[in-house]
Amino acid sequence: AAAVYVITQEEIHRSGMTNVADLLRLVPGITVARLDGSKWAVTSRGLNGRYAANLLVLIDGRSVYTPIFGGVYWDMSMPLLDDINRIEVIRGPGASVWGANAVTGVINIITKSAGEVKGTSVEAGGGTAERAFGQIRFGGKATDRISYRAYLSASDRSALQTPGGQNGGDGWSNEQSGFRVDGTTRSGGWQLEADLYRNRRAEIGYFPSPDAGPLVATNGDYTGTSANIAFEWRRRLTENSDLKINTYYDFINRPEPGGSEAETRTGDFEIQYHAAAPKGQDITAGLSDRLIFMDGPATGVLRMTPPQITYQVAGGFVQDEIHLAQDRLLLTFGIKLEHDSFASWQPQPTARALWAPNKRQSVWVAVSRATQTPSIYERYMTADLVSLPASASTFGLPVLASVSGSLTYRPAILTAYEIGFRAQVSPRFSIDFAGFYDCYKQLQTENLRHAEP
Repeated sequence: AAAVYVITQEEIHRSGMTNVADLLRLVPGITVARLDGSKWAVTSRGLNGRYAANLLVLIDGRSVYTPIFGGVYWDMSMPLLDDINRIEVIRGPGASVWGANAVTGVINIITKSAGEVKGTSVEAGGGTAERAFGQIRFGGKATDRISYRAYLSASDRSALQTPGGQNGGDGWSNEQSGFRVDGTTRSGGWQLEADLYRNRRAEIGYFPSPDAGPLVATNGDYTGTSANIAFEWRRRLTENSDLKINTYYDFINRPEPGGSEAETRTGDFEIQYHAAAPKGQDITAGLSDRLIFMDGPATGVLRMTPPQITYQVAGGFVQDEIHLAQDRLLLTFGIKLEHDSFASWQPQPTARALWAPNKRQSVWVAVSRATQTPSIYERYMTADLVSLPASASTFGLPVLASVSGSLTYRPAILTAYEIGFRAQVSPRFSIDFAGFYDCYKQLQTENLRHAEP
C-alpha cells in the first residue's frame, strides 16, 4: 500500500546511464536535476535542492544521508551500476520503518550477492563528456558456503560548458574499490562488505570580499575520501520467524568551498525480528542505535561552532500486516519511536490499507507522519554572505553580514494523506496512479529577494 517502483537489473543494463543519480530519471515521480558537473538535486514530491533533506537513500540498508548539510553526495559513495541488483523506490513517507528523514521518499539500493559475480570482467572506454572510465570485477567461491567478489574502478569526467560556451570549471573524477563476502549456514547466513572512495572535483565558490565587491567567484579543487564497512547476520529461528542483525561504520571527509575539511564518522547497530503470526498477521519489529561524530571547520567563510560535535539517534519500530478476506484486503499498522540529541522522542506512525478485488486491480490508501531532523548546518554553522568596506553608506564602518544556525531549530513534521490505484490491463500495459496531500509543520524555507537600490 504505497507508491512503489523498482528499477530492475535489466533496466539498469539497458539504460545507458553511468551513475545512480541519472539512473533515477527512470522512476516516475522522482525529480532529478543536474546542477553542475558533479552535483545533482534528487527528490520526490517537491522541496528539491542540492541538499534535499526529505529523501532517505540507503545502500544495502546503510544510510548515505549526510548529517552536516542533509541530503546525499551523489558524486561519491555510490556503488558500480554493474553491482546493483535492483533499486527499490518508495514515493511518500517511510519513517515508520526507516525513521527520520524518510519524509518524501525512500531509495533503497540493493547490490548483488557475491555468488552472482563469477569470473573476471574488464570494461574500459572514453569520450567527450566521460573522458575515461574503466573497471575490473572478479568473483568466485572460497568454499562451498562462502562466495566473494571485488572490484576496482576509476573515471574522469570533463567540465560542462556555460551557455556562452566557456568551461564551467566543474570537472571531476572518482577512484573506488571494494569487496563483498557472503556466507551461508544451516540456519541462515551472513555478509561482509566494504568500499573505499576518493573523489576529486573542481568547483566555483562565491565568497564575500571587501576589496572586490560583495561576492567574488573563486575556482577551487577539492579532494574528498570516504570508506565504509558493513556486516549483516541472519538466522532462521523457526519455520515462520527469523532474526537479522546489521551493523556498519561509515567515514567521509569532504571539503566544501569556503571552509576547511569536514569529517563525519558514523557507527550504527540494528536488530530486526520478523514473524508470520497466526490469523494472517505478519509482524516485524526492530531496535536501532546510531552514533555520529563530526569535525568541522572552526575558521573560514563557512565554520562550525563548536568544531567537534557528537550526537546519538536511537529508536525502535513495530509493524503489523494483517491479511483478510483471502488476501484481498491488507491492513498495515506501524510506528517508529526515535530520539536524537536534537529533539525529544518523535513518534512516526502509519496506517495503510490495500484492497484487491481481483489479481489485476488494487486500490490503496494511507495516512502517515514523518519528521526531518535539523542538519548540523542549520544548528551549528555560520556562513559569511556579504562583506563591505568602510564607506559613507556604511557610516564609516566595515560591514559583515552572516547567517547562523540556531539551537532552537526543531524538526519539520509531515502528515501525509495518500491514495493509489493499480491495474494490469494486459500483459504489456499497466496503470499506476498515486495522489497525495502533504501538510507540513515547522518547515524551513528560503526566499532570496532582490532589493532595488
